[in-house]
Amino acid sequence: MYSENKYSSYDSLWVYPGFLHSEFYDPRGLSDKIRELLSKDFRMKAVDIASKELNIDTMQLLYYSYHQIDTVWTANKDTIKKTISRIVGAGQSGFGGGAVIVNGNGVEEISWRKTFIDIWSPNILSQNYIDVYITNKKSPDDLSIEEARELILEDLLLQRIVLQMKFNEQVKIGDKVFLIKFKHKEKIYNNLIICSSETNKVVWDYFFKKITLKVYK
Repeated sequence: MYSENKYSSYDSLWVYPGFLHSEFYDPRGLSDKIRELLSKDFRMKAVDIASKELNIDTMQLLYYSYHQIDTVWTANKDTIKKTISRIVGAGQSGFGGGAVIVNGNGVEEISWRKTFIDIWSPNILSQNYIDVYITNKKSPDDLSIEEARELILEDLLLQRIVLQMKFNEQVKIGDKVFLIKFKHKEKIYNNLIICSSETNKVVWDYFFKKITLKVYK
């Protein structure tokens, strides 16, 4: 990609179409370790969660809100990270952790980033989910195969619920649905997008909205 500004640089992103959760339907080509994890019985459970209809209006859900603040830079550009995290659930006690930053030269400049994560769950979050996805105290490699399978199924269900919650927030009755057909390597793909009936802007898209171009100057 060409730019007249010689100080500009671009990140290109190659996007290949595929099918969501295809590893649960066909594990061929995956590593031996992953194939051991994706046993036939486990894949059947995962496919059931991924494909069954969910009516969140009739589900009793617990709401969790996770907040994280990262302090990144100090005056001498030493990378220091301060993380404050708390998760508050329905009737559950919160937890958190932090770090005290001591800099003898003083801090002249601090940039920070705040992250919000909303989770709706039909059950209390498992400790492994909290340790892996919230506090990062563990990695998936720290879990046994059975623990990893349980975590994947839990996360899969939570992803579906959160996605449905966001869909209900963004899509309104009367919005328009469009089908976009495109070809990649001689294979035809169908992509559904939803546009607001009020603004005519895209409010829901699984594929094209994920494609972005970052420009640095």
